[in-house]
Amino acid sequence: MIDKIRVYNAGFGDCFLVYGTTDKNNLSFKLLVDAGTATPSATNEIDIIKDINTESGKGIYGMLTHFHEDHYKWFEKLKRDSFDVFYLPNFFTDMEIKFQLLALTFLSRRSAIYEFAHQLLLIVPNLLHNNIIKNNGEVHFVKLYDRIVDDIEILWPESRRNPNMEEIIEEIENKITVEQNRLINEIVDLYMELLTGEIIVQGERIVSIVDTIINLTNQLIGNNERGNILSRSDVEKIKKVQNQYSIVFHTTYVTQKNILFLGDVSSENFDKYICPKINDGYKILKVAHHGTKDYYSDKLPYSEKFIISNAKKGNWDITAKYAMKYPNPMFVCTNNSGCEIYNTLGQDCMIIKRALSTHPKGCYCSIGAGNFSMDINL
Repeated sequence: MIDKIRVYNAGFGDCFLVYGTTDKNNLSFKLLVDAGTATPSATNEIDIIKDINTESGKGIYGMLTHFHEDHYKWFEKLKRDSFDVFYLPNFFTDMEIKFQLLALTFLSRRSAIYEFAHQLLLIVPNLLHNNIIKNNGEVHFVKLYDRIVDDIEILWPESRRNPNMEEIIEEIENKITVEQNRLINEIVDLYMELLTGEIIVQGERIVSIVDTIINLTNQLIGNNERGNILSRSDVEKIKKVQNQYSIVFHTTYVTQKNILFLGDVSSENFDKYICPKINDGYKILKVAHHGTKDYYSDKLPYSEKFIISNAKKGNWDITAKYAMKYPNPMFVCTNNSGCEIYNTLGQDCMIIKRALSTHPKGCYCSIGAGNFSMDINL
């Protein structure tokens, strides 16, 4: 069962350490779920990395829910041999890899979609290259209904062919040069060789494949000097596909002390695919995409506590809709400065005062300035 969750104050980012005990053999485990921030100068970075390094050791697992820097940035700064097992979303088919390589070939380097494709394609080679996974450790690519660690069940991603992806590939394949085509096909073949089944991190073969993937990908990027030559509609199609990969998981213990982590899953995918598979209620729910309004869903289940990891970042404030919907919950925010629910002075914002007229007992707390983490016991 899950014993507690350590919520790190990562600014605009996600970083959580889940502590638990296996039901089968009563062994303790730790699962680090994401480790990143998009806050340029996160004041707690040194303390957080030091704490994770102290906690790492026997029985620690790592998970990267998806491929944005506010979820992965700190992994490369962790000490060697941190993880026995590492989990990533299972999307790495030959078509998916080719799709992202085409994004690198035809999009401007200033494009957020280009940057995402670059991060996504190099994250596995870089994880292996940085040696944060132990020798003879394992990398697993998880999908719907897989079970990991103990009774943690994966609810997303779901393997499905995406018609938008096939359409885009057909439209732009004829625009690539012979050299670009050679590089793309070679990289795809190497990925397929690397990602057959689970990866056992060992031997010179892995090192050689990883180094070759990195070098060829950099060559492909070096050939992209023309900027974005795709239509706006094609760019939007690529963006929509790139948002499909975030891991969502929950626990299904009979003790009722269950958790639900939503990663950055879109409200559309949650409503259509995930909602029918979840429990009626949870002890703790980690909301999607830092509590921003575009990722909020009216179909979320009840939870005693909601974890919202955020810091003020443009218009991506925490929406007050959570407080409007749920009676008497506890909202654990890593930083209230960008929160419609609660501000740094401890005063209810005007928008939330209206929402709380029917639920005045809602409780809001934050980790607080000067603190880098908070433990939530189940």
